[in-house]
Amino acid sequence: METLKKYGLFGLIAIAGILIGRYVIQPKSEVKTKEVIKYVEVYKEKKEEKKKIKVVVVQNPDGTTTTTTTDDSTTTTVSDGSIKIDSSKETVAKKGSGLTLGALAIANGQRFSDKLEYGVTAAIPVFGSLKAQALVTTDKRVGLGLAIEF
Repeated sequence: METLKKYGLFGLIAIAGILIGRYVIQPKSEVKTKEVIKYVEVYKEKKEEKKKIKVVVVQNPDGTTTTTTTDDSTTTTVSDGSIKIDSSKETVAKKGSGLTLGALAIANGQRFSDKLEYGVTAAIPVFGSLKAQALVTTDKRVGLGLAIEF
């Protein structure tokens, strides 16, 4: 009967902790927005070349030749540079209360042969990464504490 009472109390505390965590403590939602901006630079160049080379070869009466070269070539270059912007936005919403529940089995450090104590622990966020902790054991011990999350 004593064992049934002990485990019943342990189960009742565990169920109460779960219900408090589920219905009383409102979960805070965390929204993360990620925006990606891409700059793409497009550079186009069109080069047009018109060759106009005139070669005149004149043969002189004395047997020598005279060569005259005239270059009227034109080169046209058309450049076009533009920047294209591509943007995408992604939003992720995460819900959770941050409540941590745990179960313990505690042994006596001086005598391991003694019977085990059992307990329940809970930690809830207070401010930022600071959490408040509570501990209840079957040996009717209660503990409170603070913890920091890394």
